[in-house]
Amino acid sequence: VHVQTEIRQSGTQPINVDYVLQKSEGGWQIFDVVVAGVSLVTNYRGSFAQEIRAGGIEGLIRALEAREREIAQGAGQS
Repeated sequence: VHVQTEIRQSGTQPINVDYVLQKSEGGWQIFDVVVAGVSLVTNYRGSFAQEIRAGGIEGLIRALEAREREIAQGAGQS
């Protein structure tokens, strides 16, 4: 299912944000988010491919875990 939305803020142009959902056994899940025509899945696929080329799948997992720790530490500082 493709759900089209538009974010409106006064004084700025609306931003199109579309959600691609897929139904699974557990219910509906967001499969992709497309912001102003840019797919996050496609964007991250390229980034992940670079990590895999540099350090293999283990390198990608380490990089994602490190990023998760950075985010968690930043959230704890608020």
